[in-house]
Amino acid sequence: TLLLGFPSAYLLAIIPGRAKYFLALIYTVPLFMSYIIKIYATRSILGTDGLLNNALIQLGGIEEPTDIFLFNLTAVLITLSVILLPFTTLPIFVSLEKIPKQLMEASADLGARRWYTFRRIILPLSLPGVTVGASFTFILAIGDYVTPEMVGGTTGFTYGRAISSQFGMAYNWPFGSALSVVLLIVVLAAILLPALLDRLRGAKT
Repeated sequence: TLLLGFPSAYLLAIIPGRAKYFLALIYTVPLFMSYIIKIYATRSILGTDGLLNNALIQLGGIEEPTDIFLFNLTAVLITLSVILLPFTTLPIFVSLEKIPKQLMEASADLGARRWYTFRRIILPLSLPGVTVGASFTFILAIGDYVTPEMVGGTTGFTYGRAISSQFGMAYNWPFGSALSVVLLIVVLAAILLPALLDRLRGAKT
């Protein structure tokens, strides 16, 4: 989601005028949709009769529909990435919006090229949004068991689904509770990490 979210946020941030805020509002529309509906929509795209298979057939990439995009761990990763992408993009967009435009103008006046300005000014100042967006996405993804259940099949087994199976099929509640405590510790660490990194950056400056 970072590989897709940062370029999307950057493109939104450089759009002039109020159009960027309108597009950012459109970007948030999927957040108000039902989670199950979004999973079913992704399933229809990844399925053997879906948009992805038809596009690959038209482009000559495959000769007949394939099921490698559904009911496996790849399908889980793709579905989670599509659903959780706004949670990564929007914090980065907000962080980019807070960067003073005068810094980029001063960098250009001093002869810096765009890539140098991006690497030395834009990227470091956008790191708070990157850490927040990555933390949001990680927390929502690590405990998710609905998505693996619906698109994972037998091989798309994730941590959240493992916990669910201990309470459901295996009836091993002590082990399921132990796994839940480990998940809780990991989630708390992911929540505290952005604050710790921000404090460290403040101490260095």
